[in-house]
Amino acid sequence: MFTATETIKQYILALRLEYAVALMTSSDYNIAEIAMLCGFNNPNYFSIAFKKEFGMTPLRYRENASLQKKQS
Repeated sequence: MFTATETIKQYILALRLEYAVALMTSSDYNIAEIAMLCGFNNPNYFSIAFKKEFGMTPLRYRENASLQKKQS
């Protein structure tokens, strides 16, 4: 949800990253394809933004999500 202290740019970035998480956990797209599908023209920038938001690279996030899914 958009907050008063958040800029539109931050809000859009958060939406794109949420969509990326959904794609990582429900599809077989590679990370570069996910970056492009989420509106990032540069997969490296996507990885930087993702790591800043979630504290890990997109690949690590996907691996952790996969492990958790297997353990469930």
